[in-house]
Amino acid sequence: MTSQSDSGSQAGEQRYRHLFAHMPICIFVIDLTPTPPIVLEANRRAELVHGYTAAELVGMPATQLVPEDARLAVLAIVQQVQQGHMVRPRPPTSAGTARAFLCASSPRPIRPTPAA
Repeated sequence: MTSQSDSGSQAGEQRYRHLFAHMPICIFVIDLTPTPPIVLEANRRAELVHGYTAAELVGMPATQLVPEDARLAVLAIVQQVQQGHMVRPRPPTSAGTARAFLCASSPRPIRPTPAA
């Protein structure tokens, strides 16, 4: 029974890795514990959009990937996540362009952010 569970777990990990690598959006895994937060992993789309290899992105301060005029807003979101709040994506702008958002996993319980 354990070998079936192990092979199922391995198959799930392979599916996750494939999705992570091939999603047509930029995906970063960010360590939020240091200041500034740092990139742990990045997918292929992130490499193409930002012009760095995944190896170059790993260890890079995440704030370096955010336009200067958006850094304060992003740092405010990071603080919410560090406090255990779940941050929801915002709808596209009126021009139809997508906005970036953070999804976080934390060992602490996540509290929904109150609606604005």
